[in-house]
Amino acid sequence: MTRINASVPAVVLGFHYGGLGVARSLGRLGVRVHGVDRDRRAPGLTSRYCRTAHVWDCEQAPVADTLSFLDDLGKRVGPAVLIATSDAAAVLVAEHADELAPRFLFPRPSPRLVRALTDKREVFRLAQQHGVPTPAVVFPQSRDDVLAFLSRAAFPVMLKAINPTRLERRTGHRLLVARTPEDLLRQYAAWEETDAPNLMLQEYVPGDDTTVWMFNGVFNEWSECVAAFTGQKLRQHPAYGGATSLGVCAENAAVARLTMDFMRALRYQGVLDIGFRYDGRDGLYKLLDPNPRIGATFRLFVDQQGMDVARFLYLDLTGQPVWLAPMRAGRKWIVEDADLDSSLARVRAGRLTLRGWRESLRGVEEGAWFARDDLRPLWRMSGRLAGRALRAVARRLGLAPLGAGVAWLRDAWGRVVHRRVKSLLGAVAFGTGLHRVLLREKAVIVLFHRVGERSGKDGLWSTAQAFSGFCDFFEQYFRVISLGELLDRLASGKDVSRCLVITFDDGYRDNHDVAAAELSLRRLPACFFVTTELLGSRAAPSWATSGGVQPVWMSWDEVRALAARGFEIGSHTMTHVDLSRTPGDVATREILGSKRRLERELGATVRHFSYPFGEHDQITEANRAVVRMGGFECCLSAYGGLVAGGADAFHLQRQPVSPWYISPTHFGFELLEAAMQRPLGLKHAVPERQVQSAA
Repeated sequence: MTRINASVPAVVLGFHYGGLGVARSLGRLGVRVHGVDRDRRAPGLTSRYCRTAHVWDCEQAPVADTLSFLDDLGKRVGPAVLIATSDAAAVLVAEHADELAPRFLFPRPSPRLVRALTDKREVFRLAQQHGVPTPAVVFPQSRDDVLAFLSRAAFPVMLKAINPTRLERRTGHRLLVARTPEDLLRQYAAWEETDAPNLMLQEYVPGDDTTVWMFNGVFNEWSECVAAFTGQKLRQHPAYGGATSLGVCAENAAVARLTMDFMRALRYQGVLDIGFRYDGRDGLYKLLDPNPRIGATFRLFVDQQGMDVARFLYLDLTGQPVWLAPMRAGRKWIVEDADLDSSLARVRAGRLTLRGWRESLRGVEEGAWFARDDLRPLWRMSGRLAGRALRAVARRLGLAPLGAGVAWLRDAWGRVVHRRVKSLLGAVAFGTGLHRVLLREKAVIVLFHRVGERSGKDGLWSTAQAFSGFCDFFEQYFRVISLGELLDRLASGKDVSRCLVITFDDGYRDNHDVAAAELSLRRLPACFFVTTELLGSRAAPSWATSGGVQPVWMSWDEVRALAARGFEIGSHTMTHVDLSRTPGDVATREILGSKRRLERELGATVRHFSYPFGEHDQITEANRAVVRMGGFECCLSAYGGLVAGGADAFHLQRQPVSPWYISPTHFGFELLEAAMQRPLGLKHAVPERQVQSAA
């Protein structure tokens, strides 16, 4: 496909596998994607393509609070494309478009239409109004209505939610195929909310999963379809009635025409995901579920130039030209965990053989969770799956302590075993020289804070012994250079392979007494970023009092002594404020005031700047511009990552060193892990893994 301008970031609301697919699709083009999900442990949020992860429940939080949250997020990331992946989020965006428009780009369909398309009762009415075939539907208001329906019903019958999200939150289910009156009455009684009826009874259209056809498309502001894809379900989850677990991209002109005519009549604009079931009894495609948003299955549908509806939407909203190529007919897509469960159900029912299962997987090009360039979501999902399986076994065997034992083992794995395995693998990788390959054209900037005594249970500190061990490791496997030399190499295009820069933040006295002494003995360069108004003071800000340990700051004489010994001194603002939450004039004073004070005290030009806290969302383009115009030559973050050859000096990433690392080889392993997950030479196209927030 042609090169695109990926400068506008994207914010994705909902980060299950649909949101993960959006992040991967746009992220591979270089778009900075920011994820929002109610579950802080959502597997998708671990993706390398998720620049920042934000925990917020857009469906349950008060609307005013959600709008405030999104406004604040929009301020941090800049104008961004806003993408909803759930019905509730789509309704929120449509109904509050005017409030969101100053910060975000998104389609502007009628709010009334979006709400109608997420309400099964309204969908049925609209379909009848515009001549779109549907299965017969009844909306009971009470058990008596269900009993009346039974007198004329033919089974099986579909019991579905009018608002699927509401039912799924309460019960974990979205629908049921009831095969007997008793099944229907029992499940209706268990699921229905008598004060706000949310269930419907729908005719069961006979046929296997392959009779279900899907349409994915993008409609412009004139309701013209600018991208259209069709495909077929091969398996669903739950089995025989649910979301696609295995699908194939296939031409269906009838479904495409039916959908486009319907949306044109409704004057719809934006992304649409919609399903139909072919009824062999009358030869009609009957409407099932429309979704006025990107559907979870959208990555099934790709054209021959790699475009999907997320990419079409992004280009359309950012004003870039795009042309639809023929779709990749025959392409298959799978939801790995859901399809395994669905396949096992079919095997147990005698409707699928092992050979048939293997044959069905031929042609699968992409998984919802697995991606060679982005493995973390798969590991997180697999861990959850294993945990559920063990808990299910424990419940079946009546072994309540087993669940607690599993939790303890998982915690022990994370705290001890997992890190020891990484430490061992790191020793092997560096001992065999593998690091020379993986760190080709990549430099590392490491970040220390306190060095000396332990500063509480948590925090960013290193004992003197551990610091000495890290210095041994750096000297053995890296080319330790000054920050100034790294900047010169980046500017001139010189090789930066295995170059390493040592930095310190804040201005603790132990940096002078312990760290600098060790570095001087080894003749290793380093850069000390100091907070000017803390030097020589007794201030104890909350971020510096981890574990109740009071900070002790360097004096100006000690900072001057570091400079006299050849160490670089950089600015860390005047008072260590979060610049992203500070008014513009105050942020400017913090940045420029620290530079002026340092240059006055040291009698030398100060070239380097590092952000306090330094997370993704605490670094704004406005403040970066102030740093650039103020005469600094670089900006350093603190959220982890490597520095690729040719990187922008005002987007330099640092890898913090903390007690999490049980050894230098553990730290080294995670560096190599980051190196393997970032393509060579990319600047800011692929986000790095987030690390513990650094002060």
